[in-house]
Amino acid sequence: MLLDIEETFVRLRSINMKLNPKKCSFRVEEGQFLGHLITKQGIKANPSKVKSITDLKPPRTLKEIQSLNGKLKIFGPSSFSTGFQTFLHHM
Repeated sequence: MLLDIEETFVRLRSINMKLNPKKCSFRVEEGQFLGHLITKQGIKANPSKVKSITDLKPPRTLKEIQSLNGKLKIFGPSSFSTGFQTFLHHM
């Protein structure tokens, strides 16, 4: 691991890039980066973001369904299976 860190520092020095020590963390079990939780097991969703989605009330009217559909479209067609896209289209 130390060799990896040293190699990173050498590369950063070669392009004259400096790090802010207050924003650097080493040898931590997990940490947040760009809204995601980074762990030894991989990248996970931020629990606070997931909670806000799971706490959403289910849509009850056509207007609420259309609003939810519009919000889900930001993820793009590749984010959902074809079946789910068809389901949303017929709402």
